[in-house]
Amino acid sequence: MSALPAPAVTARPRATPYARRLARERGIALSAVNGSGPGGRIVALDVEGWLAPAQAAVSTALERTAAALPGPNTMPSTPSALSMQVDFSAVEALLARIAEVRPAVDRMDVVLKAAGLALTALAQSQPDAVLLIGALAEPQCIAGLSTASLGAIATMRARSSEASDAALAVSFIGRRGLRPVATRLVGEASARLVIGGADGAGTAECLLSYDPDRMSDEDAETLLATFAELVETPLRLLV
Repeated sequence: MSALPAPAVTARPRATPYARRLARERGIALSAVNGSGPGGRIVALDVEGWLAPAQAAVSTALERTAAALPGPNTMPSTPSALSMQVDFSAVEALLARIAEVRPAVDRMDVVLKAAGLALTALAQSQPDAVLLIGALAEPQCIAGLSTASLGAIATMRARSSEASDAALAVSFIGRRGLRPVATRLVGEASARLVIGGADGAGTAECLLSYDPDRMSDEDAETLLATFAELVETPLRLLV
């Protein structure tokens, strides 16, 4: 039987004691370091020279990561939210009467009109433009709501328009039994109003989400309360 070959012996890198200790403390394998001392012996300067590029690469990576992170003043704020159950029974009665002359007018037009008027209640300079969010279509910006008739709003909805800056986005949940509990803001709008309730339902759960950095709690309360008052007394929308 032939004898097994002897295992190869790996030569130990030649290095000064201080270089060995330095490499051990820094977690560096001496086999990766080129020696510049006599006969290729590794000295402390060789270990430090090998370490410098690695430290520079780590520092650069950390700097890039820190630059990519948002600063303390750029972190997105968590939306706040208010909800209210709004009585739509008077709206349904009004729509039944309007249907005799303007069948195209529906609950959505009433909501948009009330939302536009509620926006103007916050400040005289507040634009009465609403970003209408549909399930299938692109967001549609409808402006001039506070002075437009319900019939005019229905006509504006039928036209395509580009989304532009609006303080409020409005969307609907039409499935019976579902109600909004959370929603995200859209585009540049500082608030979003979600109407949860099928057409013909007597009540709807209305959720107003808003960015507290761009809309105060007081303004949010005023907006939702004014909207509810207008919906529950819809004859004021015809004036």
